[in-house]
Amino acid sequence: MTSVVNRYFATLTARLEHVRTTESGSIERAAEACARSIAVGKLVFTFGTGHGAFPALETFPRTGTIVDFRPIVESTMISLCRPRRLLSKSLNWLTKYGRRGCEADW
Repeated sequence: MTSVVNRYFATLTARLEHVRTTESGSIERAAEACARSIAVGKLVFTFGTGHGAFPALETFPRTGTIVDFRPIVESTMISLCRPRRLLSKSLNWLTKYGRRGCEADW
C-alpha cells in the first residue's frame, strides 16, 4: 500500500479505537434504551441536521434492517420529506425540537 493509504487506515483505526474506548459505555446504554423501546412496541427516533443528518439516516428502514427506527432530519442537502415550518440552519440547537415537530401542522 502507498503511504497515503497506510496513513489513512492508521488514522481511521486510531479514531475508531478512541471512540470505542471513550464512548463504549454511552453506546451500550443507547443500545439498551433502543432495545427496551422496540421490545415494548415503540419506535426509536434519531435526529440530525446538516451533515449530522447522515448518521440519523443510517437508521432509515431498508432491507435487512430493524424497521422500528425512524430518522428525523432537516437538511437542505437531503431531498427527503422534511418537517415543514421548522427549517432552520440552527435547528440542532433548538430546545424541545422533537415536541415541536410532533405538534406541527403536517
